[in-house]
Amino acid sequence: MSTEDVKDKSLFWGTSGSQDAEIAVVGESWGTNEKAKKLPFTGNTGTLWDGILAEILKIPRDKIFHTNVVSEHPYKNDMKRFFFSTKEARENKDNSLRGLYPHAFIHDHLNRLYSQLRKVNPKIIIALGNYALWALTDDSFRIGNKEGYKVPEGIANWGGSQLRTPFVHNIPLLPTFHPASTFETRPWLYMIKHDLQARVPLALEDKWDAPEKNFIVQPSYADVINFLLAVKLDSLLSVDIETWRGHITCIALATDTTHAICIPFFAGGKQYWTEEEEYAIVQALSKTLSNSRVIGQNFLFDAQYIASDFFVRIDAYIDTMLTHHVLFPGGGDDNPVMGVTQKRLGNLSRLYCAHHTYWKEDGKDWDEKNFTPVKLWTYNCEDVVRTYEIAEVLLSLIKKADLEEQFQFQMRQAKMALTMMLRGIKIDVQRRKDVAKELQEYIDAYAKTIDSLIPEDVYPRKPKPAKPWYRSAQQIMAIMYDTLGIKPVINRKTKRPTLSAQAYTTVKNREPIVAPILEHIERYRSLGVFKSTFTESELDPDERMRTGFNPGGTESFRWNSRENPFGRGGNIQNIPKGEEEDD
Repeated sequence: MSTEDVKDKSLFWGTSGSQDAEIAVVGESWGTNEKAKKLPFTGNTGTLWDGILAEILKIPRDKIFHTNVVSEHPYKNDMKRFFFSTKEARENKDNSLRGLYPHAFIHDHLNRLYSQLRKVNPKIIIALGNYALWALTDDSFRIGNKEGYKVPEGIANWGGSQLRTPFVHNIPLLPTFHPASTFETRPWLYMIKHDLQARVPLALEDKWDAPEKNFIVQPSYADVINFLLAVKLDSLLSVDIETWRGHITCIALATDTTHAICIPFFAGGKQYWTEEEEYAIVQALSKTLSNSRVIGQNFLFDAQYIASDFFVRIDAYIDTMLTHHVLFPGGGDDNPVMGVTQKRLGNLSRLYCAHHTYWKEDGKDWDEKNFTPVKLWTYNCEDVVRTYEIAEVLLSLIKKADLEEQFQFQMRQAKMALTMMLRGIKIDVQRRKDVAKELQEYIDAYAKTIDSLIPEDVYPRKPKPAKPWYRSAQQIMAIMYDTLGIKPVINRKTKRPTLSAQAYTTVKNREPIVAPILEHIERYRSLGVFKSTFTESELDPDERMRTGFNPGGTESFRWNSRENPFGRGGNIQNIPKGEEEDD
């Protein structure tokens, strides 16, 4: 559509619902059904959305105003086709609009959208999807790259946030997943329903903004000591640390959902306190932590730092990450599509806090070159008050679900894990060197055998590649799919050939003639992983291996292990299989 075509349309062309509605819904663009009817949210997506509105808001569809960022159908249903690629934009010297490069008519669609919303003047705008989030906020999104285009991202993080749009009277704005996305990622449907149920009533009742919080972020010595002395024996105390170069740079404490203090130790690489002040603060802090029922998010991480820097062991009374896992096991943070099972603090705030705005991006803005202490300390305080509120809700849910025994068992496991992490495993250093040497001999032998399986007349080694072919995923794929003519395994998402671990199994089962080659490569890799994990991992000065354990990382509640926060140790549970002998 040209710019002139957009200007010729009436203001409310392509929209539906009441034009004086209290709720406005903004989607991204038309699908096939929308294009045919020239109306938003029809077809399967519209039917699903109608069901969500009826179930959660109990408001008829025609009482809600519906529109889109762009009232057009993009090529192949792909919104980025309304934008120039990064290459095209650079060649044309186009200016970006909040990180993207829109075609000229998109500017008119945006202006038309803002005019619609100003005219309707709803109490809340619901933004569905990344492009709606981008269109209605200044910076509550990230810019990613997809197939040469700049694209907006971040709806998984910013969804459920209580924002305001600067483009339309500063009206309350609630971003969430687009209902169409739930056809592929079903768990997101729960998150949409939760966001609407938890947030929309707040806007309709003019309770959108969160209560003011009292943060002490540049404390004096007296502020710190007085705060610590005021913490009552055995009271709940939310705790969170930030780290810098392997040490605690600050620690925040909260006694309720609105009051917190951040105790800094470094600011811009310099000591915040005199030596005498820091000694007294650490002594008082250690005593307060020991005498409190500590609340923490993934507190096993914090506890290792506290033990290292303050020489005191602190066990969490409530670990919000582990407690949430008792209620909703499965998925975890390694699977970003699971929604309710994610245990990250930002996601728990979305689920459990009475007021929620995503804030975790703030913690990524400071580094050694761009260090903003006050921002970091405020961020640290925000973490602890959110954790406090989350813990209160989780405890009530644990009781309601009759899972108190399971919760207590999980927290006892956390104590056991911390004991193991602090104690470590005594290593026979000489024996480890001997095993490393023996493993290297096996690795070298396997490398020689594997290299001989693909002769040079089949796959020439000239010019000599940067690494041997059996250590290069691209070269292995080229040999299998191009040189040997094996039918490629196609990645379902990227639609490109792949040789992932799953693809290895597929090719081995389908092509017995190349199975021995792939099996040898797998054993070679296993030997390398075994050698690096068990014979090369960094030890502490007392010749002990200390690794990190997580008792709440899997759906089955099986523990997992990895490097500890100081980069030492490793995964000592999942031992690579390999073979006893080379057959």
